[in-house]
Amino acid sequence: MLTKSTLASGIWVHQNRISFYIFAKEEKLLEEIKAQLSALYPNIFFKDAESTLIPLKAGSHVCTSYLSLDYYYCKIKSIQGFEYDPLMHILESLSIDAMLQVAFRAKKISTSFLERLKAKLNPEAPYTREILRKFSLPYFKVNVRLNAFSQSFEDARRGVETLANAFSSFNGSYAKFKPRIVSFPITRKSYLILKDIVRRKFPFIDFNKSFLLSSEELATLFHLPID
Repeated sequence: MLTKSTLASGIWVHQNRISFYIFAKEEKLLEEIKAQLSALYPNIFFKDAESTLIPLKAGSHVCTSYLSLDYYYCKIKSIQGFEYDPLMHILESLSIDAMLQVAFRAKKISTSFLERLKAKLNPEAPYTREILRKFSLPYFKVNVRLNAFSQSFEDARRGVETLANAFSSFNGSYAKFKPRIVSFPITRKSYLILKDIVRRKFPFIDFNKSFLLSSEELATLFHLPID
């Protein structure tokens, strides 16, 4: 399934409960995603989301982090390389409310780009096969946003740092995730940032807030519980 539309998946941790969300602007596309998930997870069921944001109390603090990916042309660690589900391990370590959002859309890799890439690679280098394998798969532009909420600024900051730094477990031999953390209370400015998150939009100005992943890597980064 390749589409130019932006899709989004998310995980909310609210009052010690973990919920999973999927979003697509086109109803037909959303139904296709649900059908594919149903085939992979026979016991799954879906219901319409009751809210687009975790309920916030007046005076709450929000800390947000974007992820960038250094050496994105190399692979991140695949799910087969873990003895446990890394995503659930990260989320279950949180003791405050949080949102994890992965927005993505298909990115076409041109033949001319691949030819130029192959010409630059050293056939004897250990990462060459890794890079060529990655670019042989369907490709997506990905934006990851992490949010932690608390009445205490220190707890919100610590929560988003825990989430962001834990993504280092996905680092490959060369590709490394780099957190970019920003903080704010619930003010007009923070409302505008949260509005973009709720609307599942890619940042208007990128500032390295998105990166490229293959379909295999995207499935590793975001998936439903394995067990």
